[in-house]
Amino acid sequence: MLFCFSGVDCLLSAFWLQHRHHPPPFFLLMRAVEGIGYLAIVVAAPTLIAENAAERNQPAALALWGTFFTPGLSLAAIAGGTLAPAWGWQAWFAANGGLVAATAVVGFLLLPPEKEARGPLPDSSGPPAGLGTAAWLLGGAFLGLTLLSLSILSMMPTFLIEAHGFTSAQAGSTTGLIALASIAGSLAYGLLGRRTGPITPIVAAAILLVASALPAFEPGFDSSAAVTAATVAVFGSGILMAFTFSAV
Repeated sequence: MLFCFSGVDCLLSAFWLQHRHHPPPFFLLMRAVEGIGYLAIVVAAPTLIAENAAERNQPAALALWGTFFTPGLSLAAIAGGTLAPAWGWQAWFAANGGLVAATAVVGFLLLPPEKEARGPLPDSSGPPAGLGTAAWLLGGAFLGLTLLSLSILSMMPTFLIEAHGFTSAQAGSTTGLIALASIAGSLAYGLLGRRTGPITPIVAAAILLVASALPAFEPGFDSSAAVTAATVAVFGSGILMAFTFSAV
């Protein structure tokens, strides 16, 4: 339900902001509701996938889930760079909200019913440390990875506009194409991880990500160098995303 609400709040926010009937705090509140809906899906979906996928397919299915953000970001950046200036940002905002709400309805209709629990549920009253050190380290690493990869993609349009004179449409489309490199990275991990083991791809991806993130925002480089560096960094993040979800 939160997922559906997050779509509806996009529609309401677009309407009310367009008519200036509500102050900025209302918009921030709607953004918080949207974030809760997003978080609910991101947390619940891997569990749903793990429950319904065959055991031998679980790592691949979860690794594929790790790419969910990138296609959406790519399509939104590419389409938004063209449609938002033509439609106005309010109409583009409302269209996205309607799409989210429609997707929620489809999910309610098509997702399998919740399975009945077999036997008693595990005791969840124990200390969080029971998860083990590896789980906490993996979670901390994923937090850092998410912060870095999203920072690259969210700041790149502004950087391309201010440092390289891109138009909004050009910056959005370019960032969308850069984001697609994450999918290529996830697919690369699926191929390499089975042949070499996880350590080699992880180390290589971490080096690529860190070494390319800073040059991507170096004003002294031309735009092609910046885009190439950002693409390499996002490619590395895709490898690490795939590993994280397959390790769940």
